[in-house]
Parts: sequence; structure tokens; C-alpha cells
Amino acid sequence: MKRIITACLLIPAVLFVLFFAPVPWFVLVALSIGFISLLEYNGLTRSEPPSGLVDLLTVLLGLALPGVYFLTGQIALVPLLLLTLLLLFLAGIFTGKDPRDIFNFTAKRTFGVIYIGLPITFLIATRVIGTSSLILLLLVIIWVNDSAAYFVGRAVGRHKLCPSISPGKTIEGAIGGILGGIIAGFVYVHFASIEVAKVELFLFCLLIGLAGIIGDLAESIIKRSAGAKDSGTIIPGHGGLLDRIDSMLFALPVLYFFWL
Repeated sequence: MKRIITACLLIPAVLFVLFFAPVPWFVLVALSIGFISLLEYNGLTRSEPPSGLVDLLTVLLGLALPGVYFLTGQIALVPLLLLTLLLLFLAGIFTGKDPRDIFNFTAKRTFGVIYIGLPITFLIATRVIGTSSLILLLLVIIWVNDSAAYFVGRAVGRHKLCPSISPGKTIEGAIGGILGGIIAGFVYVHFASIEVAKVELFLFCLLIGLAGIIGDLAESIIKRSAGAKDSGTIIPGHGGLLDRIDSMLFALPVLYFFWL
């Protein structure tokens, strides 16, 4: 019941931000999502002893990519990635970490910046140069995919998809979720009057479904490595914010490069 009530409150809020909020407000919401997700990621990957300065640096670098895009209109991936590697490598050195741990520390922090910062950049880019209808199309496919995978998996799931990472997921559930997402995509495009060839739409829905599954598994790996069930507690009944957007993180670049 808590999950249902929360969803009933969040969905109208998402629709309002997508279709009625001015672009600067949309960007502010997107950056807020990135900020909270990066904080949760820091909590899952924090090394011992914890460093507030390093956590802050990771958050700032993660928000730099979408921030620079919005201010300049360019996705400055290469220079920001190089800067990220440099600063986090130096942070590992000057915070007194063992040389054997510096590589793992830098890799974890750099992954977090790319894992969250880059998809938020593509989200903002899609809203700025695309349409809100495309973002909602992605959300509809992801939401139906997740729901269909759950119910199909509960009903007929027999073969585990990745038991060591996510024991509850089944191959049957994954297939059912992808098919559900494809159907939802076609229904949405029909009523939204979006012009696209059926073959292209089928391919897009399939790619989004696969990207969503990979995104879900990726976050499961992060949580399992940290021994955590959820990324946080900010959303009642749903866990953390990262738990809610994990399927979107790998799907947003697909949306951007497919349509724009």
C-alpha cells in the first residue's frame, strides 16, 4: 500500500515537471535527482575511513557534466572525464590511501560520476533539444517493463536470470517485461501521434528494455558489493532514489542517440 500511495503521488509530479515546468526548472529537478543519487552512490561505495571532502568532490564532478551541457550546449565528455580521473587520482593519493587501494578508489569514484552524471546529461539534452513526449515514452516502456517482468516472473518464472546478482529475476520475467514494454511503446506512440516506422519503434522498445534490465542489474551489483538491500530510504516503500532510476540510467543514452 505504501508503494502504491507513493507512486500515485510521484507520477503526477513527474508529468507536471515534464510537460508544464519551464526548461530551467526541469534542469533544476534533473540536477536534484543527480545530486541525491550521487549521495546514495557515495553511501554504497564509501571507503574507510570515510572522507566528506572526497564525497563532495564526487558529487560536484558528477553534476559538472550536465551543468556544463546546460550552460554551453555541448556535452564536454572527454575533458571532464580526464579532469575527473586527475582529481580523483590525486584525492586517492593525498588522502593517505594505501597505494594498492588507489586504483580501486579511483575506479569506483570515476564510475559513479559517469554512471549517474552522464545519463542526467542526456536527460537534460533530450528535454532541451527534443520533446517531453520522448522522455515519457521511455518512462512508459520502463515502468511497464518492470511491472510485466515482476508479474510474469511470479507467474511462470522458472529459470534464474542472474542468481548471483539478483536471485528474484528470471529469464521468463525478463522476456515478459520486454514484450510488455514493446506493447506499451506501440500503444503510447499511437495515442501520442509520434511519427516513427514500426520496425524502428520495435527496435527502440527492445533496446530500452534490454538497457533497463542491465541498469537494474548494475545497481544490484553495487548494492550487493556494499551489503545493502536498498540505496536509501528517501522514497517510502521504494527505497532510495537510485533504486527508482536504475533502469533509466542506461536507457537515457539510448533514447538520446536513437531519436536526436
